[in-house]
Amino acid sequence: MKITEFAKAGRTTARAVRHYHQIGILPEPARRANGYREYTLADLARLLRITWLARAGVPLRQIATLDSGDADTKRELEEVAAAVAAERDRLTRQYDALSAMIEATERGRPLTALPPELAKTLDRLAEQIADDPARRVLHSDRDMLEVLALTGELSPAMAQAYQQVADDPDELRSTLATARAFAALEGQRVVDAHERIDEVVDRLLAHPAVLQMLAGDIPPEAPGEDSAFFIPDPAQREVVLRLLARVRDGRQAR
Repeated sequence: MKITEFAKAGRTTARAVRHYHQIGILPEPARRANGYREYTLADLARLLRITWLARAGVPLRQIATLDSGDADTKRELEEVAAAVAAERDRLTRQYDALSAMIEATERGRPLTALPPELAKTLDRLAEQIADDPARRVLHSDRDMLEVLALTGELSPAMAQAYQQVADDPDELRSTLATARAFAALEGQRVVDAHERIDEVVDRLLAHPAVLQMLAGDIPPEAPGEDSAFFIPDPAQREVVLRLLARVRDGRQAR
């Protein structure tokens, strides 16, 4: 029997059969005088058993062990089942994420890793500051929040802080004034702008998100010093570095 015919009977491919021969889980039969392998019904049963186990998730390297009689079959199958369960959970999370993306597109929302309510809040803030110097600062904030969401470091407290700003007119006015002051630092030399940098830092220390960092509800490393180095303007970058240092000092003093 040709190997292709045998593979077809076993509902697999000749390449797979050759691989099984090579790794030793399917013994290669003797050849007849005409050069064809002499496959038997037992060989076919063995091949179908291999594909059955493989489709159940049993790694090929374990199939020979399972059939050798030396393995703790129950334990090995439980290990395989645990691995399959972990993969199932991963696929479930992937499916849930895709379903949320589909729902977002159906509702006309942009694709984002941000929690829906936080994304709506930021959209609402952006609408209120159209053509405002603070708009670019808000865009940077959104990028930072997106990074935190994508790395799994966005805490509920951080999202709530932005919600608080959006819901409180006084907080919103204060936040926009701070954002404008931050935007005005662009192009300034750090050596010439020390006082203005400190003024912006003092303003930021009153922001709800920063207050929650000081209270311990948001880890001070959440935005991270690394993120500061993605801010191209030296004076604005210095604001973030000084702010993080003040937050750490405040936490340590508590």
